[in-house]
Amino acid sequence: MDRTQFLLLAAVLASGLVIVATAGAPIDGLTFEDGIDVIGPDDEVDATGHLELEPHDGPNGKYAYLNEDDEIEIAIGASNPNIDGERGVNVEAGTTIHDVFTVTYNASTIQNETPVKVWIEHGDDPDTDVAESEILTFTSDGDPIEGENANLTLEPNETASIGLSVDSTGVEPGLVASNFTIYAKFPTETEMEEKTVTTTRTRFAFSSPEPNVCEGTVYNAMGGEETRIDACSVKIADGVTLESVSFTMTFDDTVDVRLEGSPIPFSDRSALDPTETGAAPLGYFTAEYEPRVGDATEVTDRSYDVFVSSERLATPGIETPGTVRDPGPIAELDPESIRLYGFDPANESWTPLETEVVETTDEGVLLRTDSDGFPVYAVGVDAPVLRVEETTLEPSTVAVDEPTTITVTLANDGLAGGDVQLTLEANGTVIATPTVTVPAGEWTTVTFDHPFDEPGVYEITVDGEVVGNVTVEAPPTEEPPETEEPPAETPAPEEPPAETPEPEDTPAEIDEPFDWIEEPAGLDLERTVGLVLFLAIVLATTYLVRRMPRR
Repeated sequence: MDRTQFLLLAAVLASGLVIVATAGAPIDGLTFEDGIDVIGPDDEVDATGHLELEPHDGPNGKYAYLNEDDEIEIAIGASNPNIDGERGVNVEAGTTIHDVFTVTYNASTIQNETPVKVWIEHGDDPDTDVAESEILTFTSDGDPIEGENANLTLEPNETASIGLSVDSTGVEPGLVASNFTIYAKFPTETEMEEKTVTTTRTRFAFSSPEPNVCEGTVYNAMGGEETRIDACSVKIADGVTLESVSFTMTFDDTVDVRLEGSPIPFSDRSALDPTETGAAPLGYFTAEYEPRVGDATEVTDRSYDVFVSSERLATPGIETPGTVRDPGPIAELDPESIRLYGFDPANESWTPLETEVVETTDEGVLLRTDSDGFPVYAVGVDAPVLRVEETTLEPSTVAVDEPTTITVTLANDGLAGGDVQLTLEANGTVIATPTVTVPAGEWTTVTFDHPFDEPGVYEITVDGEVVGNVTVEAPPTEEPPETEEPPAETPAPEEPPAETPEPEDTPAEIDEPFDWIEEPAGLDLERTVGLVLFLAIVLATTYLVRRMPRR
């Protein structure tokens, strides 16, 4: 990748102003006999202040160093002995490097409390086709400090951090070298009067070693007045950044600040739980303040500005949990539904904070919240939190093709309405997948009728939760009607066999011949004669007995 290397040299320039650059040593002394020009009014009164330039102690301080002539150099490229393997900045790009070196206005006595105006100028490189003034810009706290009209005003004993902005558009790969000059002078009485009304002596030195970290120092924060700092656009999550922070000190003090963002909960804090808060987390950040004086100074009235991009608003992909089933990702975020939460360590819970929409643009929305000082913050969005409140199954016994009714009551404990698709199963087979809409903070009851075409016992579940069993009975088998049995009859006496009729004179014609069977008659002749004789004897005996004389 094509890159351009920059080399800037601090040179000495004296034109009625005090301008000598040596790192770590004063640019100005107390008297002319020191061989150093005096910063001060041309009234032969000894100056009591001087400037010092030093590489910043942050990670970007590596770009500044002392050369053999004890001049401070800024080199972005291989010529810098502090850089291993870096080749410079990309061409056709904009690059901002914060906190490269510091400038300090040190007052040697308390007899002179006059502030000093400081600015930087640099010339154009004759070897480039682009004016260097269009390529390089020195900044302090993000604001240009080039030219007297854009000066940096330093109070006695105040330190300011200096950075560099590089616009390499139209620059060919190679080396761009230039001298830069630091100017300093006392303001006029008129400028002093204006300053007392319109300026503050608070200065900032912040750097961002990682995209999700911003750390640095606020020097001489004024007690009782709001101090607002640029938060380096700390990345909280994709499309969510912390843009600025404001606070108030109870006393004048210098305070160290560290800001850190994370898309997931910090290890020592619990997550923002939608089932407890009704909101789903977009990300988290911490804000730590360490006053230099110590416990005597308190940090109060904290406020945070959070930016959510339009892309994040349109495609958040936020999943929200629930005991039924996680609803689908929220399709689009409403800026009014985004708010900040503070973690209360005493109660181990999240507290919703009043959040206002400061600005809405095509790029996104800027939100602001005031805080009482929580150790961790969460950016949350109103979300549905759905659960099954109650289920019933009636009747529990049905016939084949007779429906049973499944009733499901859903509750939404979240801060936004939501849809959920339920899955109803019978013995593991899906029988219905209805979609149910439940408004925020309300209940919805739905019923489903389902018949079964086969007998058996079926276990009914809703999203895996057992509702109950339904028994499906088989239809009854058809049987012939029952009949009464007749009472038992006394068997009739056997009848004598029928007599064979005697054949007629003219026998019937038969198809086939057969053998005749002779059967005996009822009484034959011999038996008949004997019977008659027996009866005659009985009668004769009876007569004789009756004729015999009686005694």
